Amino acid sequence: MPTGRQKRVEIALTPEARVQLEELAHSGSLPHGVVRRAQTILAAGDSNTAIAQQLRLNLQTIGLWWDRYMTQGVA
Repeated sequence: MPTGRQKRVEIALTPEARVQLEELAHSGSLPHGVVRRAQTILAAGDSNTAIAQQLRLNLQTIGLWWDRYMTQGVA
């Protein structure tokens, strides 16, 4: 596993994807994990450390969710 300074992830969201993620991130009825994934993707552009602190997640989880989003989308 690579070590060193965490990089910012640049994810280009379409307007439609951003709207969908915003809806997921603010849902009160969806599973907590789905909401957290949406919040993580919307925070892309901040440093991994800042996102981890803000959302109380570890860095590996953030990287995993971004990788999943890039390969599988919002699902």
